[in-house]
Amino acid sequence: VQAKFGDKLRSINEGVERDGAFYLFSLRLIPAIPFFVINLAMGLTPMRTFTYYWVSQIGMFLGTVVFVNAGTQLAQIDSLAGIASPGLIGSFVALGLFPWIARWLMGALKRRRVYSGWRKPSRYDRNMVVIGAGAAGLVSSLIASTVKAKVTLVEAHKMGGDCLNFGCVPSKALIKSAKVAQLMRDADHYGLEATQPAFDFRKVMARVHGAIAAIEPNDSAERYTGLGVDVVEGYARIVDPWTVEVKRSDGEIQRLTTRSIVIATGAAPFVPPLPGIKTTGYLTSDTLWDAMAKRDRVPERMVVLGGGPIGCELAQSFARLGSRVTLVEMAPRVMIREDEDVAALATEALTASGVEVLTGHKALRFDGKSLVVENDGIEKTIKFDDVLVAVGRAARLTGFGLEELGIETGKTVAVNEYLETRFPNILAAGDVAGPYQFTHAASHTAWYASVNALFGLFRKFKADF
Repeated sequence: VQAKFGDKLRSINEGVERDGAFYLFSLRLIPAIPFFVINLAMGLTPMRTFTYYWVSQIGMFLGTVVFVNAGTQLAQIDSLAGIASPGLIGSFVALGLFPWIARWLMGALKRRRVYSGWRKPSRYDRNMVVIGAGAAGLVSSLIASTVKAKVTLVEAHKMGGDCLNFGCVPSKALIKSAKVAQLMRDADHYGLEATQPAFDFRKVMARVHGAIAAIEPNDSAERYTGLGVDVVEGYARIVDPWTVEVKRSDGEIQRLTTRSIVIATGAAPFVPPLPGIKTTGYLTSDTLWDAMAKRDRVPERMVVLGGGPIGCELAQSFARLGSRVTLVEMAPRVMIREDEDVAALATEALTASGVEVLTGHKALRFDGKSLVVENDGIEKTIKFDDVLVAVGRAARLTGFGLEELGIETGKTVAVNEYLETRFPNILAAGDVAGPYQFTHAASHTAWYASVNALFGLFRKFKADF
């Protein structure tokens, strides 16, 4: 069977090699599955015979004790009074509890295996430590404090994360100003006198930063401290499954032992390694707002690299405020993750706002203040004053000790359906865990991560998207 179907069975074989003993043990505890079926199925796997033997013996012994006892008690009933006998009632109680006990035992064995080699602390300083104070981190720490858990929230940069400081709040404030400018140009559509908007760009950007400042108190360290969260400014690194080391902004090194850890480090703009990009003074959605706040006027010529949501909304905004904007997208259409009719509508709106949309164009290199792109084998040079890189966001995965602990990462932290990493007490939420990089998705996953972190020994909830 392995010779004929080896390729198709590879994932099963890898699973058996990794967790075969647990699979076998759990199957032995389920009376609905006949033993001969388990024997045949396991005989097709590469499980070692010795492992198969001792795990089967333990599983069959425990199952036999419970089920044979129940059968024996039932066989001894010879009157109605026997139904209420302590022995029979106890047997039925044992039958009811057996799956829960077996499940707990399986979990305990798996935890023992995962945590082998690590020394568990005798006491804990905290119930939970949350790394990152974006949407996911704020919600996680708030839930913990609400149930009176001892929680520390560690943030190295700005409270509120991307949404408050670089994403939702500033971008929507800019979009509103740009929309008003466009409405002034289109006033004749509404029976009014159309006019060319005159504005001070510094005032526009001051309004953007004013919007951030107005919302900032809601996400501040002061507010969360008042809610019972221990807020620490500094860089966190996970030393072992129960210890977080924090390099505080005042230079002090603090070590905290904790029952659980929630990784909510978010994501950062991805900058492609294009030749010459480092010398362009490129902007990202993180650096755009402070840079533009120092300008007296909008960039005369702007290139936006990337046709996703961030690229599209900012390209349209700057075009409506007077920039000559060229949007470059390698894919055949903008908003590639959305339906085609959505992408068509977005392209129409961008073009109507004055954006030159170049889809199917691959960025090759930068030459000073010029971008060289290629389409159907033909190169084209686009000159600019500013370039905004908006090709996507990458999860922040390095510098937190994940590699040293063997926590698997790819584009995001690898988590299971409960948002647990390979260590059940270390969970991840928000952009760093995915699968959706949205503020509301971060808040949504934070609920599952924090509740499972605090109460996972009693009840776990699968993240439902």
